[in-house]
Amino acid sequence: MRRLGRLISILVGLSVRGFFEAGWTGFRRSHPAAKLLIAPLGIALVYLHAAKGAAIVEAVIAVLLALSGDPGWALSLEALLLLPAAWAAASSLALSILGVSPITPTQALEIMLRYHAAGLAIAYPAATINPMDAYNAAARLTSPGRAAAILAAYRLLPHGLNTFREAIETASTKNPPIHSALAAATAAVLEEAEGVIEAAKYRAPRTRRVRLERDWRWTLLEAAAAAILAATLP
Repeated sequence: MRRLGRLISILVGLSVRGFFEAGWTGFRRSHPAAKLLIAPLGIALVYLHAAKGAAIVEAVIAVLLALSGDPGWALSLEALLLLPAAWAAASSLALSILGVSPITPTQALEIMLRYHAAGLAIAYPAATINPMDAYNAAARLTSPGRAAAILAAYRLLPHGLNTFREAIETASTKNPPIHSALAAATAAVLEEAEGVIEAAKYRAPRTRRVRLERDWRWTLLEAAAAAILAATLP
């Protein structure tokens, strides 16, 4: 129980750090169109060129992560995506040992690289998108009050994950029933959610578009990354 609790705690911590603590400068202030191109281009590159395409995606996004100036955030995102990639490689190798689908250890490493690169292509835009950009997009389709639910969710999700992490850590050290710890955590999260949602109704922007200050240097960097990925597709 203690080892499982520790593992879950680490994964939740990496998730919060990787997706909700990228900071509000740098790539958070770039134009969303540039970063959103990275996901489909990266996935297409991995699909069309396998390990070679995956290596290109890894290199391009690694440069962006290095330029972010936040090595803790960058390493958290990389480490979080490493687990499903390693699991995919280990599963394929296990099936190979059983004679279901024979592969070599080198091919297993290539599978891990491809999964990690595809995940990174999706996770990078998701982790660096500005929630206000998501609000602006939603507010054009619905009312500002309803679109504010995105901001409420962004505020609530990391708090809820941290609450669950604390509950699991408590359960792993003091040995109370795990369902009791999770029930207490759920109650705390629901209470917090009610307050956040209620506040969002009254503090939501009254306009369908909130003007954001852009940093065009970071936009150009992401656009250059997307251009490199596009240029290597053929």
